[in-house]
Amino acid sequence: MGGAGRDADAVSVLAGIRQQSPGATYAEGCKLSNAEPPTDDPEGCGSDAGFAEAVATARAADQVVLALGETREMSGEAAARSTLDLPGRQEELLRAIRATGKPVAVVLFSGRPLTLENVVDDAPALLEAWFPGVQAGPAVADVVFGKVNPGGKLPVTFPRRLGQVPIYYNHEPTGRPCDPQQKYVSRHRDIPSCAPLFEFGHGLSYTTFEVSDLRLSASTVSRNGSLRASVKVSNTGPRKGDEVVQLYTASVVDLRRGEDGRFAILAECGTAPMRVNAARVILATGARERFLPFPGWTLPGVTGTPALRA
Repeated sequence: MGGAGRDADAVSVLAGIRQQSPGATYAEGCKLSNAEPPTDDPEGCGSDAGFAEAVATARAADQVVLALGETREMSGEAAARSTLDLPGRQEELLRAIRATGKPVAVVLFSGRPLTLENVVDDAPALLEAWFPGVQAGPAVADVVFGKVNPGGKLPVTFPRRLGQVPIYYNHEPTGRPCDPQQKYVSRHRDIPSCAPLFEFGHGLSYTTFEVSDLRLSASTVSRNGSLRASVKVSNTGPRKGDEVVQLYTASVVDLRRGEDGRFAILAECGTAPMRVNAARVILATGARERFLPFPGWTLPGVTGTPALRA
């Protein structure tokens, strides 16, 4: 039955790896929970009883592929978790395997962004597999062994810690933008960075690319107009690959009071092919708030100039 995704049809990562490396060995390490709530063990991997066997297996190997993450029961409807850490004692298992000194590649299975700040410190290579379906094994093996050069980008943002949530690339600007060197701004006192761990659109491959020579078909755009952007993409690495070219725009509102006491707003956007739509600016003037639709808006005592710059 096409598209059913039956368990009997699933090819595990171990099976996929053994198709390309028949002598590959295996140790479980610990077992995650597949139980549905209500359950006394929602995460699993609560014991280190299997760690010794996993470490011994790693020491006897040339390199290690370590599968970590969540089970499918931990995602989807009615499957919220109160933390974004790796379930159970998986981080301890990773540290134990890393201590063997063998090369380690972590394959991460998850249905949500996880907090991996401690994981990336111990994982020289990290492949986010999500829940890739019944052919997960061959797909992961092809990437691990280099038959396929991955080129995907993250469709979500990975926070450093749970307290950063919600965090996403297109959030509204604040009155006090984050600055790790300042106190009274939108920041966390215990996180020395304003950025997430992995940003929306992040993704590496076995080669590198350079995106350059951004050109716009016009320097300004009207309310219902559009423009075209072009870039040059060069493969600067040793292997063939594909790249996802990403263009982002950001609205910067500059509020200034002129000599006559009137306000002027300059709305500037980043370069990208785009259509300018109506927007709203809240302008606080004393005890009043004025809602200004732009571009093309007019209001007594206020002037607005929309512009686009490269």
